Amino acid sequence: MGNVIAVGGKGGVGKTLIVALLTKLLKDPYALLVIDADPALGLTYALNANPGKTIWDIRESLKEGPGRKNLFGDDDKDAPLREIIRDQALLKMDNFDFLAMGRSEGPGCFCGINELLRYAIDSLAREYDIVLVDCEAGLEQVNRRVLRNMDTLILISDPTVRGLQTIRHLDQIAKEHAAGTASLKTGLVFNRVDNESSVEGLKQDLSINIWGYLPNDSTIKEFDLEGKSLLKLPESSPAYRALSLLKPLIVNS
Repeated sequence: MGNVIAVGGKGGVGKTLIVALLTKLLKDPYALLVIDADPALGLTYALNANPGKTIWDIRESLKEGPGRKNLFGDDDKDAPLREIIRDQALLKMDNFDFLAMGRSEGPGCFCGINELLRYAIDSLAREYDIVLVDCEAGLEQVNRRVLRNMDTLILISDPTVRGLQTIRHLDQIAKEHAAGTASLKTGLVFNRVDNESSVEGLKQDLSINIWGYLPNDSTIKEFDLEGKSLLKLPESSPAYRALSLLKPLIVNS
């Protein structure tokens, strides 16, 4: 199975931005699957991706047909559903594959959207070196065991007291649900930090490893204003350069 890297944090801290930059960083040396697991589809827009269907669309198609539920059976039975996801929802992009969760839960189907997302990750991950997941805000998808096989969890925070309060809570949730999986690596990345000394006082009593700091980046703001794909961000971008230095911490050798 590929190395599953999940990126989480509270809303508004730049989680999706960092996943977009990681996509740019990892897409050439690795066979990469990128998953937008946030119903808001922020990563989809940040990468200018245009998937024909999402996991939600596949879920809707499963509402009808009495034999559909049997597709979640043994390995020799689950191939059809895996093929449906691959053929209809998997988008081929520039040296990586992309999958979007789409809309969140709704009534009328035997399987929840997160259950189907978990199935997609588990069944497709073996085909890639790395599976990179942009989680929805919070760690609900960890709670629901959607990411039961994740190897690395990157938590993102802005340099604020409120941001760190959320990180402590999310870190505790992750540790509780990772019990028995000692291989899970968890690290914190501060986003929008212009002066590392300004966060010294915020780091007290943190039990999570701090992996690095990303600065404010005017180039990213320009790209967002113009709707450009962050994949086209120049490698001279300060945020991209800072994230590149963290690659040995993020990717399991």
